[in-house]
Amino acid sequence: MNKKAILIPVCLLICIFSLLYYEHIKIQTALPSKDWSRSFFINLQSDMPLNAFVRSDSDYHVYTLQKNNVLHTVLNENMDIKTQYVVNVRASFNSRLWGKDEDIMYIHNGELQFSNGKDVRTIAQDVVNFRSLPESVLYWKEKELYEVKSDGPPRLLTTFNYKIKDVVLEPNGQSVLVVLENEQVESQLMLVTQDGQVQTLPSLTMSGTEKVEEFQFVREGNDLQIFYVTLSLAQGIKTYRAYEWNVTSGTKQAEQRPVPLQLYSKEGIEFSNPRYLQVRKEEELTLLFTAFGQTAAKEENFNVYEAKKQGGKWVSQRISTTDGVASYPIRFSDKEVMWTAFSGKTYTMAYASQDRDLIDRSEQIVADDWKDAMYGTFTSLFSGIIMMLLSISWLIIPTILYVIVYFFRTDELEQNKLKWIDITLIGLYTLSQFVFFAKVFKKDSLYYAPDYLTFTGSNIILPIALGLVVWVLMKWVKGDEWSSLQRFSYYASVNIVALSFLFGPFML
Repeated sequence: MNKKAILIPVCLLICIFSLLYYEHIKIQTALPSKDWSRSFFINLQSDMPLNAFVRSDSDYHVYTLQKNNVLHTVLNENMDIKTQYVVNVRASFNSRLWGKDEDIMYIHNGELQFSNGKDVRTIAQDVVNFRSLPESVLYWKEKELYEVKSDGPPRLLTTFNYKIKDVVLEPNGQSVLVVLENEQVESQLMLVTQDGQVQTLPSLTMSGTEKVEEFQFVREGNDLQIFYVTLSLAQGIKTYRAYEWNVTSGTKQAEQRPVPLQLYSKEGIEFSNPRYLQVRKEEELTLLFTAFGQTAAKEENFNVYEAKKQGGKWVSQRISTTDGVASYPIRFSDKEVMWTAFSGKTYTMAYASQDRDLIDRSEQIVADDWKDAMYGTFTSLFSGIIMMLLSISWLIIPTILYVIVYFFRTDELEQNKLKWIDITLIGLYTLSQFVFFAKVFKKDSLYYAPDYLTFTGSNIILPIALGLVVWVLMKWVKGDEWSSLQRFSYYASVNIVALSFLFGPFML
């Protein structure tokens, strides 16, 4: 076999490989959604949950929990780190944080403590937990709800008849939802307004193993829109469900039942197991949440999404492009969302932006993009190998014909006197190929393929075009001594490899 019979197919495969690599570069640099940048990482890492508290003024102040201290990071408007301070305080694992300049509040061994960077003092003991407002902290003991500012004493807001299970802040901080542990119901809800008024809301009862994990709410007058997530455990499998509950003043509780919160992707796929809801209402109501879904091409991950009502349905767009598990999303400005990305070992702060400059910056190709695209390219080639194995079916009918002809007309076949045999073998091979493409390569099976592989009639036009190219190549490089079997084998081998690595990497 001459050199060009090998070199030219190799060049063809290099072209296909380059095209595949280019597609993976596009995948790596693709935005998660039209109006959001790719994810950026902030140099904030820990082997324990970060429990970030974010304060916005002229800069962004991010307070994160570390193993033996609290880290105070100051970011400028471009989200670049200006300064970082280590505050040597010992907070409990999973303690929430509040911060303002050098002042920090946190929980350590059941005590709410305050640090100004130098001295530490205990504000209250036997504290269950707290929630952070911009200028103060709401903390609770067993049945008592307090508010405290960094420069003042605690103030008792109200006392309840049942133990406080959780306290949820309205996004604008005008009121709080208090969740009580009532023996008769799963959750007794109370609304405490800024002026100290307490309003009893309908109670919430769960069935079976289902328990409420988290609440969010917004308020208009005396009407509330409550969102909550439940967790149930059955046969070792955890299931999270989200609900939407409109509580209208003056309406009987029986008429105010929660309904499942159905969150859809833009493609109409409903998300299962949504978690970490964050609600925001300005011009319209939006929900941040995390769920398992598509990231790039055939890859899936735990992502951050933003959902808005469209035509009566909650339609979501993806915000994050980080690997691992995304959790605890925070919208800390009009254009930025921050969350924790867990790699399996390390928790890292990440964010995405709607700022045009940051979107443009995120689309720039960096070293990791080249590396990840190369890894994705080689990984996708395994699908090409699978298609190569499936393509053996294209050879069955031509092989049967060749065996029959060889059995009855051996001499003529070996002397290359049967001029019709080449075109007949290739014709039967091509016919088998068309049947395969018609049955296997439907639009859904090439869902993630680029447009040049999925245009109308591509499953016929592209195999024909590539077949003609290989036919011309075979005619050009064949030697006079090649038998009909060698010519067909060369044609089929080059054609199968080229088609397999053109279509195969995008095959579902």
